[in-house]
Amino acid sequence: MIYEIFGRNIQINIENIQLKNILKEELQHYLINNKNADVIITIGEHFPKEQEFSNTPTIHKSFKNAFLSDYGSYKILYINDVQLNIYVSMENINNFLRKFISIDFRENYDRIGHIVHELVLVPLNLFFNDRALIHASTMKNLYNGRTVMFGGTGGVGKTSLELLLCRELNYSFISDDIAIVTKDSGVYPNLAYPKIYAYNVENNKSLEKILFSNKPYIDKLQWNFIKKYRGNNRVRRSISPSKIYNSIEVNKNYVDEYYVLFKTNTVTSIEIFPITEEEATSVSFKIIQNEYQSVFQHIIWHEYNCELMNFSPLITMKNINQVTVDIYENFFKKVKCYKIKIPIDIKHDEFLNQMKDKFK
Repeated sequence: MIYEIFGRNIQINIENIQLKNILKEELQHYLINNKNADVIITIGEHFPKEQEFSNTPTIHKSFKNAFLSDYGSYKILYINDVQLNIYVSMENINNFLRKFISIDFRENYDRIGHIVHELVLVPLNLFFNDRALIHASTMKNLYNGRTVMFGGTGGVGKTSLELLLCRELNYSFISDDIAIVTKDSGVYPNLAYPKIYAYNVENNKSLEKILFSNKPYIDKLQWNFIKKYRGNNRVRRSISPSKIYNSIEVNKNYVDEYYVLFKTNTVTSIEIFPITEEEATSVSFKIIQNEYQSVFQHIIWHEYNCELMNFSPLITMKNINQVTVDIYENFFKKVKCYKIKIPIDIKHDEFLNQMKDKFK
């Protein structure tokens, strides 16, 4: 099947029926077309065989025009031939204790949508020169068409604002975690399931009820156990955006405003200040470098191995960085940019109340 994802035609081949059904459900909101594929993704047990490779470190292999990233229970092989081909293999691990102590109470196969989005669909944009990644939630006001993006590090409030705007203030969902952007201020929908943490549902019984609808008792038990003994930032659930939001964008939109959220002890209430496109570029670049460091590390190892094997690297960090900064600079020229100072000790409900007044 060929999906239109991030403005590209992505062909996905998968034989395992269980994985196929899970992934089909998680990709259901993307458009389907019959055009020629730009990228082919194959999910299965076997990878193409290559004769010469370097295996340094042990969780990475570099070939001619290819490299393999080993993430333990799943492996990803990138091959650039006539077109970009990506192969994914997964182990079907069934271990209840491992599942119970995990952050999302899921078996390995249940994570196929998460893995495909975060380690395949999003990173494949790095192999082209016309897209960049921003760590941000994005939504569109259905009254006036205003599209806003909230950037920042993990846990600063991006998903909480997404829930507020899309559930209460008549905004449409575009992205929860990573936004794919273009020079013309465009943003493509990233319809990966939003990750909802325990702190996101504080005093929100209606949302919590949706999270655990039709789930076994043990699911809620694990949630409460991990929340109590490890903290409300150590347990989460992923859920289809169509189950928690009334409206979802399926086409490219154009961003009007970008807000970088950060916490500080220099304010006692939320304050918003304009920033320059240079500042927006600089902080966004640092954030994405940190967010995708596991992927970038394999690219660095690939360059290292290629240098020693006299191969030409499939991709380089120098090119990624240059393309990212170039797209950021053009993207932010057309977007109003701000930083939002958030008091360190602000309560979650108070944070939402103050932000609600600013984005009605």
